[in-house]
Amino acid sequence: MRLLSGTTLIITNCTLQFDAGVSIICEPGSYMQVVNATLTNSTTTAWRGIRLIGNPVNTFGSGATCELHGATIRNSYTGIEAAMGSTVSSVYSLFDANVVGIELGTGGIWNAISFTIAETRFTSSTNLIAQCSTLPIQGLTKPLAGIIAKNIGTLDMTPFVSPSTVAFDNLNNGIVSTRGNCIVNNCKFEEIRNYDMHSFNYKGWSLRKWGFK
Repeated sequence: MRLLSGTTLIITNCTLQFDAGVSIICEPGSYMQVVNATLTNSTTTAWRGIRLIGNPVNTFGSGATCELHGATIRNSYTGIEAAMGSTVSSVYSLFDANVVGIELGTGGIWNAISFTIAETRFTSSTNLIAQCSTLPIQGLTKPLAGIIAKNIGTLDMTPFVSPSTVAFDNLNNGIVSTRGNCIVNNCKFEEIRNYDMHSFNYKGWSLRKWGFK
């Protein structure tokens, strides 16, 4: 499924199931909203997730937009993958049993990404299912991380709805932030540990940050 620039997709009050490795691809200038709906797998292998394609202009608001309200994203490789210029918002939502819940930014370049979050949980209610063989991370039983942020300047985890909590539990890592600032307020971390004895630089951290730029 691909959203072209200028198009809108609103998913409400339903469950959508996706085949192994399938993505919802949102091109710069497109808008996607998921309200009280579940996006999950249809087979024993995970789907790819929502992918917001970057805009080379790389200014805030120049890319695709994805808003979640009361949404569940389950059994994907990356729940939401957002590149340059993207806008991501999550409130009253659940990321369950994804290798990574939300990945913001790409390596090697600063990313202008707008991100807001409130009353959202990152967890794994079951062990991870099999991943598409073409994807690099394989063999984990628990999610690698709730949120990974790469080169986005400042990751502000302060909930925009008050009172509100952002929760991370039953994960290998909670938040991983590289080459940027990180502000954490009203976040809760439980059962974060190195479940899979994996070889990544971050192992069992509630918050892992390095490489400030």
